[in-house]
Amino acid sequence: PQVISVATGLAQGHYVSGRTIEPAPDLFVGAVENPFAPPIPYRVDRAKIKSQAGARFLQLQIGYQPDRLEAFVAGCVENGVTQKTGLLPTLVFVKRAGALRFMDREVPGISVPAAVIDRVANAKDEAEEAYQHTLEQARHALSLPGVAGLHLTDFRHDGSLGRLVDELGVRDGVAQQDAS
Repeated sequence: PQVISVATGLAQGHYVSGRTIEPAPDLFVGAVENPFAPPIPYRVDRAKIKSQAGARFLQLQIGYQPDRLEAFVAGCVENGVTQKTGLLPTLVFVKRAGALRFMDREVPGISVPAAVIDRVANAKDEAEEAYQHTLEQARHALSLPGVAGLHLTDFRHDGSLGRLVDELGVRDGVAQQDAS
């Protein structure tokens, strides 16, 4: 929060000392948060502190527990975080269950449920099943009031990102509304 506050002050045109910066640097200040790691109840409080310090967006950690994402987003809406700070859940494109296992075992703060790993591992086409799971995650995240967008990480490099954008109906950074 202290770094966010300093960066916000710089963007507003003043040093920590109060001295003016002319011209003020053009900064878009954000931060990270992990709604999936313990202590779960404290994560919304941390998000609020970061928002109050001036974070205009929170890039959320990769997560595979939709119920935790829902609870975190709802808490942020309830506590006013989303009135000035956008929430950006992170989704990752992988091709195989091995990548999910690696994240689960080796990446601090990421837990991939066995059911998700098994779903991909037992599919006839692991890459397609992994893509479908990511598409489901994207639709779920974007359905939550308070989510401003997505942070996408592409380890596949096979056109899946463009495919997701098309399937979500996203054009020029804005999801298209169904005309019916």
